[in-house]
Amino acid sequence: MHRLIVPVTFVFLLAALAASVVWLVTTPDWEPAVTSLTLVTAITGLFIDRWLAERERRRQMLRALVHEIYMNLGVLREIQSIAPNTETRSPRMMPRFYNSTLATVIASGAFATDKDAKLWKLLHDWMQRSTEANNRFTLTEKYTVEHPEATAEFCEKMKGGAVMTTAVRALRDLSSELLDAYSKESGIDRETVLFALSSDGPAA
Repeated sequence: MHRLIVPVTFVFLLAALAASVVWLVTTPDWEPAVTSLTLVTAITGLFIDRWLAERERRRQMLRALVHEIYMNLGVLREIQSIAPNTETRSPRMMPRFYNSTLATVIASGAFATDKDAKLWKLLHDWMQRSTEANNRFTLTEKYTVEHPEATAEFCEKMKGGAVMTTAVRALRDLSSELLDAYSKESGIDRETVLFALSSDGPAA
């Protein structure tokens, strides 16, 4: 219901403006002139309010995405720090990539525009790759529970496999796009503290 409020209000304002213009033409006076100017101001303000609200919505989504990217870089660092140990014979609990914010942003369609075409593609790429990687982590845990003697070997294969390689590439491509092309809109760039202090931040 709330989605109808703005368009209905806009229609009423246009109708009132048309009526006031007719009034001004038929009866030239200061009162219809002021009424017309007031209605024009109201219509303009409606558009400006919608534009500002959409811009703020995009900014908040971008900042949330960048924060989730930072968290995922931490997950990546944790995965890459798994050292090979042939003596390891206990099941390995794997971390998971975060993608709840990503799913929300994609569902909103806020970046499904021509000017955001590259970002839109990267968002979907990362969603696919992170989901594949998380599924692989689940399989790794299950396999190491059933075959604890192969934990070290299986973890190494998982780290260097095609799934992780493409996931890392997708994550770095998305983070670079967000921090370079959208830094002005989000207010977060490569010099922002949380990325500046990260040793495994986005590739240049």
